[in-house]
Amino acid sequence: MLSHKISCFAFALTLSLGFGSTPAGETASGVPLEQAVLEFNAEWEAARIEVREPRLTSEEIIAAIRHEGKKMSNEAADIALQIVKTGTLPQGAKLSLSRRLFSNQTMSYVWTIKLSIENTWDSPATLATDVADSAEHRGTPVESLVVRKRFLASQPRRTTEELKSLDELLSQTVR
Repeated sequence: MLSHKISCFAFALTLSLGFGSTPAGETASGVPLEQAVLEFNAEWEAARIEVREPRLTSEEIIAAIRHEGKKMSNEAADIALQIVKTGTLPQGAKLSLSRRLFSNQTMSYVWTIKLSIENTWDSPATLATDVADSAEHRGTPVESLVVRKRFLASQPRRTTEELKSLDELLSQTVR
């Protein structure tokens, strides 16, 4: 009898703590935008302070969607507008940070925050076409919207010399 009570208690504790379900604050349809922003800022706090960047805000994401979302495919733009409407980052959407940018002749330190939306090909309109044979749908079904992009410093890429760190480059400039 006691083992049965302990089993029932363990099952109830599992349910109340959310084991076997979606993570805290996350629903089957996604994560609240505010929570996603808080998690993003917490993950990149030390790096953000180092380069004197302000924290990301949900308002910044919404403004980027409203002003730049039209550059995305119809499917991705629809998902992005749902983010604005619901205040929820759906499953398959995430915030990411890029800190370096390379070209043939230059390496730049950047602070680029992107909203990436995956699986934009799963809409009924897109599934009606043969995606495998469509030239416009080759590659990974992920689209990104730049929320913020700031160039911090750059240097020529050299094969014989080692690249300088961001701290070295910034110490040589006047702030």
